[in-house]
Amino acid sequence: MFDITHNTIGGLLFWVFQLVTYYIDHTQMNLGVCIFLGPWLTFGLGIFLYAIVLNYRLYILFWLLIRKQPTGGLIYHLIFSLVYLPTCIFLIISSSLTSFTTTIPSPGPGICFYSDTFHYLAMGILSYLALIGIVLNILLRNVRKTFNEYRETMVSTVAFVLLLLALTIINSRAVHRYSWGRFLATLACLVCVHAFFWVALTPMLWGYWRNREGFLMTFKSDLASDGLSDFSSAPRSRSNDPHSCHGVFDSDDPSSLEHTCSTRTLDLHVCASEMELSLAKYLDQSLDGRDEKGHVV
Repeated sequence: MFDITHNTIGGLLFWVFQLVTYYIDHTQMNLGVCIFLGPWLTFGLGIFLYAIVLNYRLYILFWLLIRKQPTGGLIYHLIFSLVYLPTCIFLIISSSLTSFTTTIPSPGPGICFYSDTFHYLAMGILSYLALIGIVLNILLRNVRKTFNEYRETMVSTVAFVLLLLALTIINSRAVHRYSWGRFLATLACLVCVHAFFWVALTPMLWGYWRNREGFLMTFKSDLASDGLSDFSSAPRSRSNDPHSCHGVFDSDDPSSLEHTCSTRTLDLHVCASEMELSLAKYLDQSLDGRDEKGHVV
């Protein structure tokens, strides 16, 4: 659910409203509509939100696995406020100053106009958020690379950095003035915000079409190496309780729970994401010829 919300809100809003703002050059609108479409929907609730949530996932992993402390508390939230404060400042400035967002002619309904300063500040914040993601990935470099949360977020971070480079080139070359340039920019955004889903689904789909039996055997072997003998995992919690445990278990044998608990550290080492477990379970059922309730299909 977290991944769906993360990509849908941040990714689709940025992608859709980039298209909207690109193609309203000759549409008469009120200043309030221009502010809502540009600073808020395209950036504040779009690509900035996407990057903030992406960094927050990395921040949680850093706090749990590197600092070895439970999440929560004043210091925990104050440090992360440094990530989203620039976005809040950007929204306030671009919404209140006509030198950032205005209409032509002004005042009154006109064509939405976003100044060069507006675009420079937006690109600066994007670069700042990308830098935070890179630093957090470096700090987490010793985390087991098959750990699902880190693996998923690392793919998204790399895609975000590539998107930033693409947008920088497009803006510096004024390519966005042409229809094909705007198409490339929006296509790059679409690829970026859904990069993890594409990377995670590709092995599944390839295995489904080419060699389902072999793929499932390999997948089950990987699960077994991490303490799973079935397509199930322990419910994950981000509780502030310092005594809480995280682990994986066999649904038929609760005694097989493998975990390491202490008052200040959480040992998390699941290699398969929930999406991969669900898809693999579906493939297994399709081979067996039965649905989830055991009915023959």
